[in-house]
Amino acid sequence: MLGGNHMLSNDSIRKGIPDYLMDLVWQLISGSRELLLMNPGVYEVGLPLVQQYHFQFDHLMREQLPKLGQHFTQECMQASGS
Repeated sequence: MLGGNHMLSNDSIRKGIPDYLMDLVWQLISGSRELLLMNPGVYEVGLPLVQQYHFQFDHLMREQLPKLGQHFTQECMQASGS
């Protein structure tokens, strides 16, 4: 790189990796991105577990605090998986 581009590149390098690219760059450097792509479904977010906990919480609220459970039902506040 020559001239002004050289200075621009040096300044960019000194600033570091932008926040919005940090996750992707870390995945590429560590090799985890390749593992992620080679094993679809293995590294998914724990959504089924979250849905299970939400269902259990919803059940407990309706069972232990009936008025609050009724309010949730009236306001159509249900577990996202149901």
